[in-house]
Amino acid sequence: MDPAKAFNRPVGILLVKVLRAMKLKKKDLLGASDPYVKLMLPENNLPSHKTSVKHKNLNPEWNEEFNIIVKDPQSQALELLVYDWEKVGKHEKMGMNVVPLKDLPKDEPKVLT
Repeated sequence: MDPAKAFNRPVGILLVKVLRAMKLKKKDLLGASDPYVKLMLPENNLPSHKTSVKHKNLNPEWNEEFNIIVKDPQSQALELLVYDWEKVGKHEKMGMNVVPLKDLPKDEPKVLT
């Protein structure tokens, strides 16, 4: 098999559970936010995953799970971006975290804050 094609083949699935966020900043005029989380592995060229929107909530709880296809755990990093949903206009970024997959233990859960 051509090594270039082998690199594009999935080697595993990363199970991510988005639990909650705490003490988010107020982004809306009425003193709240409508947060959601976008998860992606940028190098995958696959669609990102998104949690549901928690309207008017600065301490949202999602408890949502996602299966993300992994192609190269040594070089890929999971990006978690928190946005404030807007009915009209662009959604506003509230924060983000990047987790290199090589830092995660294999075959055992890891809790990240």
